[in-house]
Amino acid sequence: DIERMLSQVYERLAAFMHMDSFLGFVYRSDLNQIVTALLVDEGERSFEYRNETPTPGGLVDWIITHRQPLLFGDLRIESEPRGFQLSRFGNLERPSAAWIGVPLLVGDDECVGVISVQSYERDAYTDADVTVLEAVAALGATALRNIQLMDDLRDSREALAHQAYHDPLT
Repeated sequence: DIERMLSQVYERLAAFMHMDSFLGFVYRSDLNQIVTALLVDEGERSFEYRNETPTPGGLVDWIITHRQPLLFGDLRIESEPRGFQLSRFGNLERPSAAWIGVPLLVGDDECVGVISVQSYERDAYTDADVTVLEAVAALGATALRNIQLMDDLRDSREALAHQAYHDPLT
């Protein structure tokens, strides 16, 4: 399922990449909504079902719109001059400094989510870290698409079974 997949992405990244916070969002482009989220801050996990539009002018909104990664050495200093609206979670007394976010892309143009890692230390990430995160995101996007296709198939089977047993002609 989606929660397990996002948790595995987090656990694999945490095994070799320093992070104080992680977020994984599943995005439905047909609804323009984030529908599920895994948020991890200082090891505390929260999996949430959401139906919300990405924050206009926010980092996740920019990544979804442009389908490109973002890297900040110090988000606290760099975000405002670049025009970003910040949303925070977890320990609100310790804002993230270093920040990477990448899109989960299926094919060349469909964004199905975003993953991000954050550190309270500035300049904790490099372009090489962005490349690693993009590779993980590509695998995560494929896994997410497969989960969604299996869910669609299950729903279709259930609908057909219901129709077969409740059709007034049979």
